[in-house]
Amino acid sequence: MFSGFKKVSIAAGAAVFALGVLPNSFATAAAIQNTSPATIDGWNISWGTGVGLTVTQDTNSNQVDVEKSATFTAPNQGYQITFAPVPGSTGTSASEFVIPDETIVNNSGSAFSSFSFILINKSSTLATFDSVARTFIPPTGSGYDYTSVSLTSGNTILTYTGTQGNGITSFWGNGDPSASGDNLLIDAPAGSDFALKELSASGPGGSPGGPGSVVPLPAAASQSLAGLVGLALIGLRRQLKRRRLA
Repeated sequence: MFSGFKKVSIAAGAAVFALGVLPNSFATAAAIQNTSPATIDGWNISWGTGVGLTVTQDTNSNQVDVEKSATFTAPNQGYQITFAPVPGSTGTSASEFVIPDETIVNNSGSAFSSFSFILINKSSTLATFDSVARTFIPPTGSGYDYTSVSLTSGNTILTYTGTQGNGITSFWGNGDPSASGDNLLIDAPAGSDFALKELSASGPGGSPGGPGSVVPLPAAASQSLAGLVGLALIGLRRQLKRRRLA
């Protein structure tokens, strides 16, 4: 474990608290949470089933570290984590969130062709990814090979192109939350209110919504298409009948 974390064992900490022998000063310093919602450094962080988070106050007072895992059980599935400022908070507010490491499990039944991190802003003050230099190095391992990364849409969409087989777990980052580590940095200035969506993409398209995606037709369009096909078949049947009569 790197020195940038103020971490203690959750189980051990809970046992000591129950015994009532932990000094108040130490209790204040140990800021670590792994249940949703987590409230830390002026923020409420919430996530749903399929995602695991451990949220820690970094030794850098304006930084919160978020260790993450996610299991994807269907093709082109996405998970969302919300970061909302605590209303009326008087404490210090973090302006940076760092994901030092992450595990992504593909149990979708299909290989991934890309994986995206998407920031969805809910206020005019935007949260953004800092730069390509402060994103995960495209990970490679047994059964997965992400070969390139792009940062688009005003630094709010981060897309990794490559492959990850079904039944394979990929490992991102090296656990170091500092500027020299392999990690993912989100800049969240005061006033921002946002969600982080992680989206898998299956098939040859290479990106969510790309050529490999199947886009369903609206009901009216599909009915019209069915009608045209029916008319064409009727016309073909009549032509064949005329030829037989001739």
